[in-house]
Amino acid sequence: MADVELSDRQQQLVHYLPASAASLADSIGVSPSTAKDHIAAIREKGISLPYDRDNGVYYLKDEPKVRRVSTKHTGTKTREANNFITEVERTILRRLGDTDVIAPQTPTPGNEDMIVFLTDLHIGDRVEDQSGAVVYDSEKAEAVVDTVTSQALKLKETMGGVASFDTLHLVYGGDVVTNENIYDGQAFDIESMLADQMTTGVRAMTRQIKSFAEAFDTVNVICQPGNHGKTRASGVSKQANMDLVSYRWVKDRLIESDIQNVNMRISEATWYMTFPLRGGEWRGFVTHGQDSHQHVDSTAASKGRWRGWLNEYQFDVAFRGHYHESRIENVQNGPLVVESPSPKPSDEWVSRIGQGAVETDRPQRLAFACGTSDARPMTWSCWLDDKE
Repeated sequence: MADVELSDRQQQLVHYLPASAASLADSIGVSPSTAKDHIAAIREKGISLPYDRDNGVYYLKDEPKVRRVSTKHTGTKTREANNFITEVERTILRRLGDTDVIAPQTPTPGNEDMIVFLTDLHIGDRVEDQSGAVVYDSEKAEAVVDTVTSQALKLKETMGGVASFDTLHLVYGGDVVTNENIYDGQAFDIESMLADQMTTGVRAMTRQIKSFAEAFDTVNVICQPGNHGKTRASGVSKQANMDLVSYRWVKDRLIESDIQNVNMRISEATWYMTFPLRGGEWRGFVTHGQDSHQHVDSTAASKGRWRGWLNEYQFDVAFRGHYHESRIENVQNGPLVVESPSPKPSDEWVSRIGQGAVETDRPQRLAFACGTSDARPMTWSCWLDDKE
């Protein structure tokens, strides 16, 4: 039998064979019916996947000819990945030390600040359409960051006749990388995959921040980690998260470049943080959102969470991601809460946590932008999309 090309998800499923449909579904994070659909698709490619009725498992009859994933023991891969993460974090922290840049935010009366909110890039993830064509990967994710930069700078130019801007607040909402934990049995080589994810993310974010630093008097970068970056690698800090390491890496690059008009604040220990707008006139709040409900103020549980945060942090405008949807709500008919979508197209994960996106030729929302003045925490708003 000739060698057969499998998609990433099909490779992942093959890695766990022999196994039952339920076990496969649990291993790759899909429903049992979807796992069976993947089995059917693999069979359509001419691969023999018999079902052992006595043991209740599917197995790969011609395994040596089709398996494209590493055959290295998963425990070995996990240890190597843990060692990689440990060394990366220690290296970045050693380089940073206590070095920091404190760029003053001095609002000019009558001017505004601009806020750009980008979240859930999921660099490293790969999404295919029904025909198997790749519609999202690391290269496309990096292009999204450049598009958001271009759109924001065009917006600044367009708004030039209406408002002059002092500070750009660039808010990263988390899930920069797509890795979610390091777990035994993961089908891909996490060490190289994670390194590629981080390298792409750091390169894209550094380029974006430098471009904004040339266009604005001050750039205030707010960095919130997401749940997909979280790791349980041994030897790293308690809050170890690959989003955090990526943010620290970006900060190191900015310091090395001697850029003096960029502040970079990284949420190290919590899933939310506040930040000043207009020199402290208003208070922004950002959370990745995985520990909050899909809607802000529609159920007793969601009301309790967001009203509790409002009472504790007294914010004037809030930002969150995680659910891959775009909407603007408010808390107690007061502060607005912006939920920005993921630039990543819909897949099975999105379908489970939200409504998913409808694939059309219409502009796809990538990020959110708004203005804030001395008089109002939000003066105008718009969605940055993929149409130039």
